[in-house]
Amino acid sequence: MLAMDLETARHVARLGNATYRHPVPLADLIIAATAVRHGLTVLTRNMAQFKRLNVAAPDPFVRLPEDP
Repeated sequence: MLAMDLETARHVARLGNATYRHPVPLADLIIAATAVRHGLTVLTRNMAQFKRLNVAAPDPFVRLPEDP
């Protein structure tokens, strides 16, 4: 679990601002911002939302990301 800090909140605001015409649910914005802030990959089946946010988010039922 990662804390919501000020820098993550700023990422949420930037992502929300970039998608305000076609809003993304707040929970998805927070997940995406946390991933961006910490350099993480999100494993999700919700490809449409995360692709719009330009976040690395492969579908784990299709393929898993490579180990670093």
